[in-house]
Amino acid sequence: MSPLLPRRNRAGAASAGRRKPPYELVGVLAVIAVMVFVYGAFTKRVPLLPHYHVAGVFSSSNQLIKGSPVRTAGVDIGRVSDISAGPGATTLVTMEISDQGRPIHSDATLKIRPRLFLEGGFYVELDPGSPTTPKLRSGDKIPLPQTAVPVQFHQVLSAFDSPTRDGLKKVIDELSTGLSGGGAQGLRRTTLELAPTLKDIALVAEAAQGTQRDDLSRLVSSTAAVTQVLAEHDTQLADLVTNVNRTAGALASQDRALAASVRGVDATLRAAPPALTALDRTLPTLETFTTAIRPALRIAPATLERLARLLPQLYALTRPAELPGLITELRPTLAELPTLEQRLGTLFPLVTPVVDCVGQKALPVLNARLDDGNLSSGRPVWQDLAHSFVGLASASQNFDANGPWIRYLTGAGTQGVSTGRVPGVDQLFGNTSQPIQGSRPVWLGSQLTPPFRPDQSCIAQPAADLRARTGPPPAALRQAPHRRALSPRLRRRIALHPRIRKLPVHGGRR
Repeated sequence: MSPLLPRRNRAGAASAGRRKPPYELVGVLAVIAVMVFVYGAFTKRVPLLPHYHVAGVFSSSNQLIKGSPVRTAGVDIGRVSDISAGPGATTLVTMEISDQGRPIHSDATLKIRPRLFLEGGFYVELDPGSPTTPKLRSGDKIPLPQTAVPVQFHQVLSAFDSPTRDGLKKVIDELSTGLSGGGAQGLRRTTLELAPTLKDIALVAEAAQGTQRDDLSRLVSSTAAVTQVLAEHDTQLADLVTNVNRTAGALASQDRALAASVRGVDATLRAAPPALTALDRTLPTLETFTTAIRPALRIAPATLERLARLLPQLYALTRPAELPGLITELRPTLAELPTLEQRLGTLFPLVTPVVDCVGQKALPVLNARLDDGNLSSGRPVWQDLAHSFVGLASASQNFDANGPWIRYLTGAGTQGVSTGRVPGVDQLFGNTSQPIQGSRPVWLGSQLTPPFRPDQSCIAQPAADLRARTGPPPAALRQAPHRRALSPRLRRRIALHPRIRKLPVHGGRR
């Protein structure tokens, strides 16, 4: 073992084994921290991290430089990071946007604005768009229709070419002519009429908004369509402007007559409200008249066509060679015409209710179709009525009790039916092979009062009800034995019937 060292020597050896603090490394880290702090304070971004960039397509960079600010509502939210050539003759301006200026939407707009005099240069004004549209990602572009550049003074001067300057001179000369000779005093008096005029303009502007949603947008769309059509026909539009100019010149040359016309229009407008009110009161009567005359208008073309064929005949009849004879022939008729007119005046009030009754009550019933369930023919009532006449004529010849033939209709089946009490015969019975489903039409009873009102006119009567209602079937009876199908009393009555006694007897049976 090594000998033990004294305590003092051991302490010195321990302190000699420790390293000195790295003051150089601490100084380097402090310098780096200060540089990062200063860089962040002035640039407001973290180095070596990806940033949000948006590019805008402008018609011109307009003296923008790298580092020009990007502002929203006067607040800096970024800077111009690059300016390069865009598609065609455009300029592509790339901007680095901070988190304060995000999000930016697809309908965002960019405008190059001049800065203050002391600042110098230009900046980009950014409108981030509406929140309902999609957001732009880093690297997206804002198209040319959504960007704008300021108008420079040399561009203003270039717009004033020789024709424009000549036109401006003419406008100033005409303005001088209009204000001279009492025109300025007239313009001053015009201001007194501005209050009611502006009130009317406000009413018109409010009415232009429409009564329903999107009325104004539809008006703008329609105006855009009209403007597009006018733009497509620029030659006709130029002719229209020329004609309007000529019309305005003609009106200016007749200023006194124009003033008289304006006074007449003013008087007309003052008288218009009562006239329009009276016209509004006549509209219900006019509507009633229109409804009444509509059937006549439907048959008017055929009537006018016949009248057109009649006019040549009337023209030939009224020629000078035929007119004396026509007057001679018409003299008795013309002499009786006043009497005929008086009699027609008495006849028409009597005939009109009958015509109305036939046209509005009888004809609709005859043209209607009878609803008889599965037995319905589908034909109008007047056709069924005409067919019934044929059936009655054929049946009344030989197949009723007054004819030379009598039919016996026998039925067989398990379903028994019977009538009610028949006067003079008592109750009748019969058989059928199919069950009775119902009775049509339903017997409504002898005490039912018809809807006819003798105290009312025909036109006020209710329309006839042609519906054939189906009632419940009668009570079915069991199949009775053949020998009991007829009661003795009924047999005696049949045997004593005078028509049956006259029938020939065959084999002891009638």
